[in-house]
Amino acid sequence: MFSFSFGETALVFDLYHVCFFAVAVVALILCLILGFRVSRVRKSMQEHFEAESHFLKGEVEVGALRLKNLQETYQREIDIWANEKLRFEQSLNAQQEKAEQYQTQLEKYRTHAEALSRKLAGLEAGQEEREKAFEVERATMKSLNAEIHQKFQHLADNALRQSQKQFLEIANEQMRQHKEVSKADLSSMIGPIKESFSQFSKKVENLEQVRSEDRASLRTEIEKLSQTMADTQNVTGKLANALSAPKSGGRWGEETLRNVLEMAGLSEHADFSEQVHANVEDGQNIRPDVVVRMPGGRHLVIDSKVSVDDFLQASEESDPQRQNLLLQTHARKMKDHVTVLARKAYWAQLPDTVDFVAMFVPGENFYAAALSADRDLFDYAARNKVIIVTPSTLVALAKAVAFGWRQENAAQNTKEVTELARELYSRIAVMGDKVVKMGRGLNTASAAYNELVGTLETKVLPQARKFDALGVSADGKEIPDLEEIEDHMREPRRGRDLLFNLNEMPSPPKQISTKN
Repeated sequence: MFSFSFGETALVFDLYHVCFFAVAVVALILCLILGFRVSRVRKSMQEHFEAESHFLKGEVEVGALRLKNLQETYQREIDIWANEKLRFEQSLNAQQEKAEQYQTQLEKYRTHAEALSRKLAGLEAGQEEREKAFEVERATMKSLNAEIHQKFQHLADNALRQSQKQFLEIANEQMRQHKEVSKADLSSMIGPIKESFSQFSKKVENLEQVRSEDRASLRTEIEKLSQTMADTQNVTGKLANALSAPKSGGRWGEETLRNVLEMAGLSEHADFSEQVHANVEDGQNIRPDVVVRMPGGRHLVIDSKVSVDDFLQASEESDPQRQNLLLQTHARKMKDHVTVLARKAYWAQLPDTVDFVAMFVPGENFYAAALSADRDLFDYAARNKVIIVTPSTLVALAKAVAFGWRQENAAQNTKEVTELARELYSRIAVMGDKVVKMGRGLNTASAAYNELVGTLETKVLPQARKFDALGVSADGKEIPDLEEIEDHMREPRRGRDLLFNLNEMPSPPKQISTKN
């Protein structure tokens, strides 16, 4: 045992208490050390968490900035693609317009060339006639010269037969006179012929000049026509190449399909939708070109198919057998499109869809050529629940759908009018009841008024009028006579004021028939 004395007080500790005290001191020291280390660890962890939070916040901001940049880049690419698409469509429309203009100019040049050919033939025929007339005139001049020569010879022979001397004497005189006369006659005869010949020569020269100018003009026109035909063939070839490309042909078919539907009175996004994506049960993604909304909640699927390579080659082929083979290939490809559409079975994949699909061919000539090569094409498509439509037949089908929508809107308006009529009928019934109650209240008030007037006239006013006789009236005014109201309020009556009896108001009809 250990003892400690402090004045009068003495503490006595045994070994057990000393050990307990030592353990308590050591435990206190350990707790202090542990608390200090825990506070340091907590502070370190808090700083670490703050650093991690600051780092993650920076990463989030960097990620948001990158996402924004990616979105802007994607939007710019979308805008560039849209501009390229618009430029391509404008270029295609411009090429089509140029092709039409070239075709029109080609027809004009053909007509002009035919007119020039006819004119040239007429000029050549006139030239031949003038040459024949010139030959006739030249033959006439030769015959005249021969005849004059014969006359001179005959006169000379006659003079020689008479007398040689007399002839010599007289012949000189006669010959001189006759020579003068003959010279004058010959001059008078040859003068008009010379003049006619000179005029004919001038006309021939003018005609030759005109013919040369016409030939030069015709040659120029033919060269222009050849150049135009070459340009037209070049543009037509480019257009054919554009249509033969799958993407260009597909876009052209879709544009034609949209134009036909809008021309028939249907509106995009309201009456029909393009490129509708749908996921079916087996995970496949189907995308028909156009889905037309029909009255009654039904839908019509239209798919555009353009395959014109063989048709264009057949139109340029001169060999009938080769052309027939190309048209048969064209018909077979169109039948393959029908088979593909039948296998897709849109009517089974899309809800509320009619039990057939329309295959749009963007040209009457494409379908007519395929049908001429394969007479069973239409029946084959119908058996596979595919209806082949062209712009003319699709216009009729789309107009029928538009008419159905107008009938649907008319039926909806009729239904709304029916509801409004029922509501108006009910309100008129309530108003009629209130009118009857108001009339009865007015009659009650009128009876009370008449009763009050009777009381005043018999019991109050006679006494009041005596004040006037006694000279106490104010300003000479007299008490007026009160009259009773004799008329009663007229109640509405059936057949006179209204078409129904307000006292026996029937209930409004549940439904108004809209049938004629």
